Amino acid sequence: MFKLLAGLLACVLISIFPSDAFAIKGLPGDTWGLTTQYLGNKSFSGISAFVSQGVDWFDLPLGITFNTFVEYRYKYRTKEKIYFDASGTAVGIDFKKSAFHLRTDYYWEKMPGLNTFTQNRQTYLTWYYDWYTYMKQRSEKNRIKVQAITGYTWGKINHDYDGRTGTSISGFVNEGIDWFDLPGKITFNTFVEYRFNGRTMDKYYYDSNGPAIGLEFKKDIFKFGMDYFWEHYREQNVTDRTWRLYLTWYYYWDLMHK
Repeated sequence: MFKLLAGLLACVLISIFPSDAFAIKGLPGDTWGLTTQYLGNKSFSGISAFVSQGVDWFDLPLGITFNTFVEYRYKYRTKEKIYFDASGTAVGIDFKKSAFHLRTDYYWEKMPGLNTFTQNRQTYLTWYYDWYTYMKQRSEKNRIKVQAITGYTWGKINHDYDGRTGTSISGFVNEGIDWFDLPGKITFNTFVEYRFNGRTMDKYYYDSNGPAIGLEFKKDIFKFGMDYFWEHYREQNVTDRTWRLYLTWYYYWDLMHK
């Protein structure tokens, strides 16, 4: 289903330009999603997701790829919905280099809780980098036997041109251990993570940081887990403790290079 939708989005992008304007390098696309169930006093569920399809047109100096994309975004939860629930379509350009993406997009966003439909412009820098140390060749002398040391970091620096959030930053750094495989090639992992958020406008309910610990069961593009997060809100000078279950996925494709 994702590839069918991606193909339709790619056709829209290609039709914008003459067929002989560029020798297209690729048709990359991806989808990400997160479903959550918060436990304890914060008992509610939610989902955030997107599906994106782009066109890699050409390479600039320094190995920077010029890309255009269309994307559909969706957010929903069962509590505190007014400023969270949203959906809509974005179009934009992307300058890609290894782990980094510098993007500008235009986003049509419907917020049902506010009964509004807005048009938003933003420029943002994102990064994602992961590391993996393979350790499955175990020494019999080691008492603690693990498969791998895993970790990754993600972040986003965003500037909103419409004066809603100003300039913001969010991200995390994760370090984990793959302990063993269960039947069905499901990998059991435990991790620690540090998360941070900040922005220049409406900071009171947003600016936060703190550590998390958790466990995950990983299979192909899916991760099912549970974590416990100490979240310190700097403007309020209070710390929330959040316990949740979650299911997340990420899948990447290139329709030109199967």
